[in-house]
Amino acid sequence: MVENISNPLITVYIPTYNRRDLLERAARSVLDQTYKNIELIIVDDRSSDDTIEFLETLSIEDKRVRYFKNTVNSGACVSRNRAISAAKGEFITGLDDDDYFSNFRLEGFLRAWRIANINVVALYSNVCRKTQRGVKKASPRLNFCRYKDLVYSNWPGNQVFTKVIFLKSIGGFDTDLPAWQDLDCWYRLLKETKGEAHGIDDYSYILDVSHPHERISQKGNDKLEQAWEIFCNKNFLTDNEKNISRLMLANYSGFRPDFYYLLKKITGMPRWKNFRHALILVYLSFSVVKK
Repeated sequence: MVENISNPLITVYIPTYNRRDLLERAARSVLDQTYKNIELIIVDDRSSDDTIEFLETLSIEDKRVRYFKNTVNSGACVSRNRAISAAKGEFITGLDDDDYFSNFRLEGFLRAWRIANINVVALYSNVCRKTQRGVKKASPRLNFCRYKDLVYSNWPGNQVFTKVIFLKSIGGFDTDLPAWQDLDCWYRLLKETKGEAHGIDDYSYILDVSHPHERISQKGNDKLEQAWEIFCNKNFLTDNEKNISRLMLANYSGFRPDFYYLLKKITGMPRWKNFRHALILVYLSFSVVKK
């Protein structure tokens, strides 16, 4: 493990499956970072296209690239955990193969880490959404959160910047979950380290929803319900926390939210300045129901 404080090695992992064109963009966005001391680990989940040929060429072109190929198609979280296990960096963050980084993302994280307080165990950023209409900034995320705050929303989103040793200590992502793996991972990370995750004020992650491929995070309603139930039970959520966390399913499954728990969510949202965010979630919940 690299312990050079001035120039630490940062591991970036990308799980991929049959999206060679999008993967190239993602990989290039990592290799073109302004911060250069990185290793890029790409795990191919047994693609049937020319992904492996591309990875062979890329690893020859840039020695910072390592890649693995799963013997059977096993899902994104198995691939992520394989990369985490192989990581040699002091710090680590992830990237989905259909998304990409702004070139200052890793430098921004490292600068923020150096001035963060001792309670910080993870960082996250705001995101831009790329649609058919172009790239637009999404609503800013919570400025910091603890594990209890994640019952209300997955504030960090799908990626965080943290130490490799932290992710390894919690066993990485839970491969038994059919969805919500990122939320569960951040929840356990913050709970077990008794730490905080802080947001940095940039929009260095571009989440692409404009392409025709299915996103890694897209799941059916049954799988989302199942994931919610597993998440609640394994993390010993109270009945109140279970009902509040279930409201996160409303945007996907279209069930009618319970007004009592909507009210509890609004009044219990971490940091009152996010009251507006709570109201937006309520609006989205009911708008999905009406469709």
